[in-house]
Amino acid sequence: MFNILVSGTIDSWENGEYTFERGRVAIEYTSNELSERYRELDATAIEELQNFPTLFMIEREEGASHIGKILSIVTAGQRVTIRFEMDESIPALDVGTIDRVRASLDIGRWELYRTHWAVKNVDLVSVLIQNEIISEEVARSSNVFRSYYFEPTRAAITGEAEPLQRRRVFLVHGQDEIAKLDVKNFLVAIGLDPVIMQAQASAGMTIIEKLEANADVIFAVILYTPCDMGARYFSLNLNLRARQNVVFEHGFFTAKLGRSRVVALKRNGVELPNDFSGVIFVEFDDSNRWKSELVREMNAVGLEVREPA
Repeated sequence: MFNILVSGTIDSWENGEYTFERGRVAIEYTSNELSERYRELDATAIEELQNFPTLFMIEREEGASHIGKILSIVTAGQRVTIRFEMDESIPALDVGTIDRVRASLDIGRWELYRTHWAVKNVDLVSVLIQNEIISEEVARSSNVFRSYYFEPTRAAITGEAEPLQRRRVFLVHGQDEIAKLDVKNFLVAIGLDPVIMQAQASAGMTIIEKLEANADVIFAVILYTPCDMGARYFSLNLNLRARQNVVFEHGFFTAKLGRSRVVALKRNGVELPNDFSGVIFVEFDDSNRWKSELVREMNAVGLEVREPA
């Protein structure tokens, strides 16, 4: 997830403060789901928005773009004023850089022709790294990216297991950043320490080695969200499916921890793998019943957690 802030004035991002019209914040060029989540700018929304990496741009990309962080958000009538700072460890992005990866960042063709603040359900750091705009080393040294994406652990760096008493819970997810954020926030709220694969230091390891190095957990939560589509050979009926890494890691943790310590949260309509009959699946919907069911399954194996009031 990331914020994109676009202004029509070339020096807008020079003094650390900027004001938007309320109607241009988290509404335009933002998905309906995200707009509904953030348009009211309540305390929870403000906290989340301030945590996201932010891309600061000039309309039509007439000046360099920057990566930074929002420090505060203050609403007054129809005005929203932010204070911000740029991350000096990330070089300015030359004119044309964002246009080159615009589609990957979910930025529309005409989006950069209007002053606005949008929220994107896109993994910004991965797009920048994969397109060689910044290196992983630069990303990990960045205060903005490090605090949001990367959380190096002793296990990832040295291979030494951390104490299970830390109540670490592995969160397996696909490309639905909103779902990941919701579950991560809930795990933190009930006193657990969520472990997210992307956030762990690679330290030269392969993906499977990195998974093994961070598998010293007491529970795993698997998110089955509709990120892919597939079907049997020659079939014309495509089904919604989770990402392949989700299915693989589900099997990995089921074998490592046992079925009772793994719960899969499933969006309605997502096809389930044939070999997972007897495994715990919980409907992941907007009613939030999944929270109570997840807490019940965790308590059944001795985690002793309680859903917040």
